[in-house]
Amino acid sequence: MTKEIILDTDIGTDVDDAFAVALAARSPELNVKAVTVVWGDVDLRARIARKLLNLAGREDIPVAKGLGKPLTPGVEARMNGFEGKDFLEESDVNLKIHEKSAVDLIIENIMESDDVIMVTIGPLTNFAAAIIKEPKIVKKISEYVLMGGAINPPIIKGKTISPRLETNLNSDPEATKIVLRSGIPTKMVVMDVTWRVLIGRNYLQRLRNAKTPLANALADMLEVWLSLIGEYSEEIFGYKYVTAMHDPLALSAIIDPRFLTFKEMHIELETIDGILRTIPKTNLKPNMKVAVDVDVQGFLDFLMKRLL
Repeated sequence: MTKEIILDTDIGTDVDDAFAVALAARSPELNVKAVTVVWGDVDLRARIARKLLNLAGREDIPVAKGLGKPLTPGVEARMNGFEGKDFLEESDVNLKIHEKSAVDLIIENIMESDDVIMVTIGPLTNFAAAIIKEPKIVKKISEYVLMGGAINPPIIKGKTISPRLETNLNSDPEATKIVLRSGIPTKMVVMDVTWRVLIGRNYLQRLRNAKTPLANALADMLEVWLSLIGEYSEEIFGYKYVTAMHDPLALSAIIDPRFLTFKEMHIELETIDGILRTIPKTNLKPNMKVAVDVDVQGFLDFLMKRLL
């Protein structure tokens, strides 16, 4: 039985979003009702998502533009400037994007089904706006999976990674509060585990050897991202020229449950030193499931098999 999902993404910056969209497109376990884009230049992000899905042979999956600006006052959504590099061409301005807004498409798909899983792998702006516009969707969603949060930030070479580097929840704190306090059954895939799942330049050749349009596109995107993150990745991950597959790992929670271990917890949102934190409260009844462990090699083997 396939699972209906809506995938909301800030595709185009960190390359893991592109890998997640490709994984969704290549997974027969999923019926992807829509891919919606959020944050900054949503016109550009929508074209990236549309072209990638077309290369995967999934013209049937609609792509809709969401909100470029966060709900949190005083916060700006910024682009890094390289989004679409070596991927989009001038002719791609004509790619077909759904006429409805992401918010309306999210609401429509949820209200028309009793078994939709919502997945966010970027800021929660679109999803929060949908809840504000149509509160009834809260009771209609069967499950919510998000990539974001940090319970115990990872320690790399003896150095604890700052939770400030968790961006999905912190990009739009007001949106995060609306969504995570809504009571929707939630699985949270936190950076504590996603930062263990690393790929580097050794994966470029594997992708190119596949000689498919989708794999070539992913290789191009990965090469651009690795060249930008460069040696700085050693400070974050402990190795040069590597990046984490945060978002595909979160998506795997729906496709194949073997790779992630979840634990029921009660998570409260607290602002500490200007950072929106996800704090577990052991004396309170659990309100969501949180990823606490991952089979790194098992997941990476699965991911590459799907994409190749």
